[in-house]
Amino acid sequence: MPDQPLWLRSRELVEEAAIHLKDPRARHLASAVEWWELPGSDERWPVAVLGEGRPLLIIGGFDGSFLDATPLAIRLAKQYRLLIPDVYGFGFCPRPNDGDYSAEGVLHHLEALLACPAFHQAIGTSVEAEDGLARVSVIGASMGTRVAVDLARRQPERIERLMLLGPVGLTEPPVEQPLPLWLESLSLWLLNLHWFRRWLRRLMHAHARETCSAGELEICSVHLATPGWKESLRRFGRSGGFKKSDRPLPAQPILAILGREDRLVDKRQRQLVSNFLGDRIMELPACGHLPQWEHPQQLEDIWNDWLISKRG
Repeated sequence: MPDQPLWLRSRELVEEAAIHLKDPRARHLASAVEWWELPGSDERWPVAVLGEGRPLLIIGGFDGSFLDATPLAIRLAKQYRLLIPDVYGFGFCPRPNDGDYSAEGVLHHLEALLACPAFHQAIGTSVEAEDGLARVSVIGASMGTRVAVDLARRQPERIERLMLLGPVGLTEPPVEQPLPLWLESLSLWLLNLHWFRRWLRRLMHAHARETCSAGELEICSVHLATPGWKESLRRFGRSGGFKKSDRPLPAQPILAILGREDRLVDKRQRQLVSNFLGDRIMELPACGHLPQWEHPQQLEDIWNDWLISKRG
C-alpha cells in the first residue's frame, strides 16, 4: 500500500481547527481552505479563499499560518476576493523530505500558486488582464513583508500594490552562518512549547491585556502538529532565510504600517526601515507588531482610503 500523501494529515488538522477553534472567525477562515494541486507535486497546498471583489493576496510571517490573518481577513472579505496561502515550509503546508526550505523555495512556491489553474479559477475571469495575466494586490505581515517585496520584484506584471504590516527582513544584515547547534536546538525546543509561544505572542501586542484574546493565543500554536514542522524550520534557518534587501524597492505603490510600540523592531531597525521606505511608512499609535489583530478596522479603512487616493 503506498504511503499516504502528507497533505491529508494537514487537511485533517485544518478540518479539526474549523470545528474546535475558540475564535469563530478563525473557524470560518479554516472552513474556507482549499487544497490546490501544483504541476510536478504529489501534494496539495492550503489556500484560504473567501470574499468577493478585486483579488488580494495575504502573506503571513515566520512560523505562522493563514489563521494569523483572521481578524483583518474577515473584514476585508466583505469587499475583496482574498487568497491566503500558507508560506511554503510553514503553517499547515505539507513538508516533503526533498523540499527546498529556503527563501528561494518560498518564492518559487508562491509563483507556482499564482500560475496554477486553481488561482485563476478562484479569482474568476472577470479580472483577467488583456494579456492573460491576472493582477493581484498583496498584504504581507512581518517576514511576509519581505516575501511580498521580493515577489513584487519577480512578478511586476502580476502584483499591483503592496501593504507591509510590521516590516522586518528588509534591512537586517545577511546571516553569515547558521546558529550553533545548541542554540538552534534550544530555539526549536522553545518554539514547540505552547506557553512560550503564548508569551511571545503577547509580547507582539502593545497592550496584550486589552487586545490579545484566548482565541488568538490558541491560533499561534495550532499548526505545530503538522508533520515535519521542526525539520522545515531547521532547514529554513540553516539556509539563511531572507537576506538583506539591498536592491531598490519594486516600482509598485507601497504602504508600510509600523506599530509605534513594536517591540520586535528596535530603534536602530526602525531607523533603517525608515531610511529604506521613506515616506511610504505610516505609524500607528498604541500598536505593536500585529496591527492585523490590534487594529483590523483601522487597517481596513487605511487600505480602502489608499486605493481610492492612488486611483485618483
